[in-house]
Amino acid sequence: YWLVFLPLWIWKVIMVAGAVSGLVVFYRHPDARYELDLRKDVQAMSIAAGLQLFLFIFELLVVIRLEHVPSLPWRSVFIPLYMLVVAGVLSCVFACRNKRDIEFEVVATVNLLLIIFVSLRLDNVLQWQWKIVFIPLWLFVIFGFVLVLYYVLLMMLILKKKMQVPDNEFCAKVTDGFVSLAIAVPLLAFVILLVERLDGRIDTLYSAIFVPLDLCLLAACVSCLYSRGGNQCKYRRQCST
Repeated sequence: YWLVFLPLWIWKVIMVAGAVSGLVVFYRHPDARYELDLRKDVQAMSIAAGLQLFLFIFELLVVIRLEHVPSLPWRSVFIPLYMLVVAGVLSCVFACRNKRDIEFEVVATVNLLLIIFVSLRLDNVLQWQWKIVFIPLWLFVIFGFVLVLYYVLLMMLILKKKMQVPDNEFCAKVTDGFVSLAIAVPLLAFVILLVERLDGRIDTLYSAIFVPLDLCLLAACVSCLYSRGGNQCKYRRQCST
């Protein structure tokens, strides 16, 4: 499992290296500390790095549980995720106060019940079927799916009525809608197949079940390539001047 989790280890190393280099650049230029926007950028980067560190600790405990300590309760393994949710709430407050985009923090926060249910189910404290355990995820995915459909239908209505919308803005909104749909549909299919497999109603290979999730992640990567916003780390450029 250490090799299976290797892509995650590489991701975390890159994340830590980026955060450390950003902090070094910031603190090596004292004048930058008086720039309010730069301080907010650094704070946002530090919060994001802290959230990823909680996730790293969880992944590390999962590998230890699977490889070395089978008797370790899953509830103990999931403790970093509980802390991640608390930190995610604080991060959402920070983002709202400073008008910054939030995505990962919201996903982590709204799935608190799912994290609790899964940990208790893995320890056999709960004897529910997996489709019941995943109810919080069902609600989240279906709600997101409905929002995406509404967004796409709204764009089609604008196109049909030929409302006065700039071409570049309209194309961007249509692209966002279809990319979001390409993320939501495979994700919903993956959750359905996974629950059916865990409950023993189908015997499909997990490699086949994860194909929709792969498509979902691919669409998310495409979305990241053209999206803007988030922590732009402008202090790098300004500090260097």
